[in-house]
Amino acid sequence: MSNVFGGEQWYPHKKIFPNAWVYDPATDRWEALPDIPTPRHGLAAALGNTIHVFGGATVNGAGAVNTHEVLELEEKSNI
Repeated sequence: MSNVFGGEQWYPHKKIFPNAWVYDPATDRWEALPDIPTPRHGLAAALGNTIHVFGGATVNGAGAVNTHEVLELEEKSNI
């Protein structure tokens, strides 16, 4: 599994995203996770079913933060 958090857009207008996604290579599918509380880019770390989202920036190209947020994911069975 791979996780992706936040992001930034420059065109057609500047924007910072709160989105969170998980990719399952076994099924070749992306699944949306709950949005991160602080929209930002340039961040992240994941450990098993506990995801620690830290650092990053809240404005395009800059705006460093010292925020650390935690998302606990439910374990899924492959039944």
